[in-house]
Order: sequence, then C-alpha cells, then structure tokens
Amino acid sequence: MKKRLLLLSILAVIFSYNTKAQTFKIISTAVFSDSLQTQQKPLLLDVRTPAEFSEGHIRKALNIDLKSESFKTEVDQLDKNKTYYVYCRSGKRSALAVEQMRVLGFKTIYELDGGMLKWVSEGMQTVKEVVK
Repeated sequence: MKKRLLLLSILAVIFSYNTKAQTFKIISTAVFSDSLQTQQKPLLLDVRTPAEFSEGHIRKALNIDLKSESFKTEVDQLDKNKTYYVYCRSGKRSALAVEQMRVLGFKTIYELDGGMLKWVSEGMQTVKEVVK
C-alpha cells in the first residue's frame, strides 16, 4: 500500500510539472531577429546595465539590469504567460536571468546566443534612444 501511494505521489508530481509547459531555448542571431520581426508584439528584455543599454540596444527593448537589487522584483511583475526574448552583452547574464525567470514561473523565454557582441558582429541594427 505504501509503495502504491508513493508511486501515485511521484506520478502526480511528474504530471503537474508537464502541464506547466515551459519553453527555454538559446537561439541564433538570425532566428532571434526573425522572431522579433514576425511576433506581433515581441517582449524584449535587455538585462545589461543602464550604461551599457544607453550605448546601444535592440529597438523596443526593456532594460532591467540583472545586477540591480530590484531585478527579481521588477521581473516578477511581468506577465509570465507571454513570450520573452532576453539578451545581455555576451550571454552570461542572460543565462542567469533566464534561470531566475524560469524559477519565477515564466512559460516561454528565448535567449540570444552570444548576446549583443554577436548581434553587432553580425551587422544587426541597434538604437540609442531610451525606450520605457
């Protein structure tokens, strides 16, 4: 009887995990750019510092600094059911941001492979105006 109850408990945990349907992928510059063009209202999150952001960012990006003490609080206020495109300078901070967002319950997140360094090296456009 105890084994059956344990098995049922394990199956319940597995089933509840699978119903949350989360997607987290690292995607190339080309796929990232194409996705931003084809999505109706892509939600783009730049997790670099405000100084880095002001030097150039992807158009319509929201800047929430991963190094800021308020990062988790600010990100937690976003709609977790929407699809997010996340990037940083090289990919290290965006990976940390995606992990925090995953823990907070975000459903779908795409991370830019190689960050802004790769984006710029592949000739993609950046802007300098501040977008809120």
